[in-house]
Amino acid sequence: MGTNDDDSTDAGRQNLKDRLLALQTKKRQVEEVLDETMARLQTAGCLNDEPLVDAEGFPRADIDIISVVHDRKQLKELKNDHKAIMKEMEEGLHRLHALDRRHGDWDDNAVRARAVHVEAEAPVQVVDAVASAPDPRRPFGFVDEVFENSPANLAGIRVGDEVVRCRHVTYETPNALEALARVVRECENEEVVVVVKRGAAVVQVTLVPAVWAGRGLLGCHLVPFSASSTSY
Repeated sequence: MGTNDDDSTDAGRQNLKDRLLALQTKKRQVEEVLDETMARLQTAGCLNDEPLVDAEGFPRADIDIISVVHDRKQLKELKNDHKAIMKEMEEGLHRLHALDRRHGDWDDNAVRARAVHVEAEAPVQVVDAVASAPDPRRPFGFVDEVFENSPANLAGIRVGDEVVRCRHVTYETPNALEALARVVRECENEEVVVVVKRGAAVVQVTLVPAVWAGRGLLGCHLVPFSASSTSY
């Protein structure tokens, strides 16, 4: 996302926010097609680099080779598209926050007023999405900033992570971000597992809410997911 001299105006900043919303929608659309493509390849037993010929060198009769070749090509293109979208989103979010701080209205920002600070302090692990029932892919919070040298930053929490679950808190929980804030306060200096959606993967991070040099107990910033996407 390139910089724009007019970004500092109210209209420019709103255009930047609108662009971020459009990117989030595009990201979700790419992820849906990505999941469908991976599912087809997995069903065919050709998700990775499985050979398309049999032991004698003949085309396999148990798969539609043309479809598999097409899906493998599409999968590679979708992954590249997703990576580019995430990079552009991260650059845009950092620019938006820089503009807010420059204008001195960070604390008055309407979105920030509804936000919660969270942090992480554990290695990230890929988890089976099925284990995160009832809906392991539906987030309630969106990480739009990670503070440098914070516990979240050191643990690997990234801008763009979508928070799916933290203990009992899910998208079904009323006022989910407020509930998450209570969990963070109640579990200070204790380990808390948080499940996040990162691209096409669902991962879990073990958090340890604790006092550090910056704001909050965790060191990253969330907004309600609906403020970042209208997919749900």
